[in-house]
Amino acid sequence: MSLKVKCHLPLQHFALDVAVSIPTQGITAIVGPSGSGKTTFLEVFSGVRQVANAEVSFNQTLWQQREFLPLNQRRVGLVLQHPSLFPHLNVADNLRYGWQRARGRKELGWDEVIAACDLNALLQQFPAQLSGGSNNAWHLPGHCWHNPSCWFLMNLFRRLMMTRASISSVIYAS
Repeated sequence: MSLKVKCHLPLQHFALDVAVSIPTQGITAIVGPSGSGKTTFLEVFSGVRQVANAEVSFNQTLWQQREFLPLNQRRVGLVLQHPSLFPHLNVADNLRYGWQRARGRKELGWDEVIAACDLNALLQQFPAQLSGGSNNAWHLPGHCWHNPSCWFLMNLFRRLMMTRASISSVIYAS
């Protein structure tokens, strides 16, 4: 089982040429210098960006070829570089907002997810009080309740390392 992506996308300073098959088991890291196309790559295979002539499939389900299946129909958890919280709500209330809107049966409970993501210390803080890493961290539980088939995470490498997650494959962008 794998996520397969094939696309050619001309960008301002280079062309993003991708032909890759990523295993769906384990964690794959996409690493590279700033401006090498990592975010654009995530946008293409998550369904945020539609690219002419791109081919994207997940576990033999076609997400993009002649037809385009948008992000909201792909059951993916997507955490981009600059996530946003409602500034007038603390972290707990921001999470409750997503919790209340999660469709279907929640596989994991509130307390279980908060503990697993080590967020208890952040729950009463407001967005302006959060560091960049903490501002990203709250997105993980928000997606857990939607039971995604796969995750696309930007800039959470350090957080994954803190949880001792093992990376099973690496894609280098240059």
